[in-house]
Amino acid sequence: MFLNSLEQLFRRKILLVAMLAALAFILLFWLSISKAVASIDFQSSQAPGPAEAAMLAVFSAGAVASTLLTALVILLSVSILPDEISHGRMSFWAALPIPRLSLYLGTTLPALACSYALALFLFAGVLVVTSVYLDFTPTSVSLAFLCLAMWLGVIWAAVTTLSLLLKKIPSMLLAFALCGMAGFSGGVVQVAGIVPDAETHGFVKVAQALRYVFPSDTAFRGLLYGLAPRESVVTEGLAFIGVTATPGSWDIVYPVLWICAIVGLGYWYFARIDLP
Repeated sequence: MFLNSLEQLFRRKILLVAMLAALAFILLFWLSISKAVASIDFQSSQAPGPAEAAMLAVFSAGAVASTLLTALVILLSVSILPDEISHGRMSFWAALPIPRLSLYLGTTLPALACSYALALFLFAGVLVVTSVYLDFTPTSVSLAFLCLAMWLGVIWAAVTTLSLLLKKIPSMLLAFALCGMAGFSGGVVQVAGIVPDAETHGFVKVAQALRYVFPSDTAFRGLLYGLAPRESVVTEGLAFIGVTATPGSWDIVYPVLWICAIVGLGYWYFARIDLP
C-alpha cells in the first residue's frame, strides 16, 4: 500500500517542481554565501565572527526553506485521501483483507516521507554549504533532524485529518493559517524571553497557549537550535526567527504526543467512513 501511494505521488508534477525549486535554492544559497564571505573581513573588530555569520546564514536559509517545505507537505497531504476515495481506488483496497489502519497509514505516510526526504536535502545542503565557507560545529545535528521530522509531522497530521473533515481548499487555507499563527506566536514567545518581565504580559501568555494548539513552530525552533553553531550566542536581532533558549524535554515530547493524537483522530474518522 505504501509503495502504491508513493508511486502515485511521484506521478504528480508538484513533487518535481518542489525538487527543482529545492535544487535552485541550494545553488542560490551557495552563490550568496560565497560572495558574502568573500566580502567580510573577519579580522576587523566590527565584523561578526565565523560562528555568528554561520548562525545568520543558517537561520536565514531555514526561514526560507521552511516556506517551501510547508507548502509542499500541505499540497501533498491535502489531496491523497480525498483523491483515493473519490476515484474509487480506496474502495478497491478496502475490499482486500487489509486492516483499515494499514490503509490509512500506507496511503498518507508517503506524503510525509517525500517531504522529509526533500527537507533533509535542503537543510543538509544548507549545513554543508555553510560549513565549507564558515568553520563551525552544529549544536546537535541529531536533535535538528529529529525536530525536522516532528515539525513536518505536525503539519502532515493536521492536513491529513482536515482533508477528511473539510474540502481541499478550506483544508489548505486552514493549514496555512495555523502555520502562520504558530510561527508568529513562537516569535512573540522568543522575543519575550529576552525582554524583562515580558512573559507576564497577557498577549505573551496567549501566544504561549497558541503554541500548544499547533506545535509546529516549537519543533521548527528545535531544528534551528540543533543547526546553530555551538560557539555562537543567539543575538536579540535573530530572536524572532531563531531560538533564545535550549529546548526543554517537553518541547520535544509534546509535538510527538500531538501528532499521535491527531493521527488517531483522523484514523478514527476514516475507519467509520462508508467507502463507495
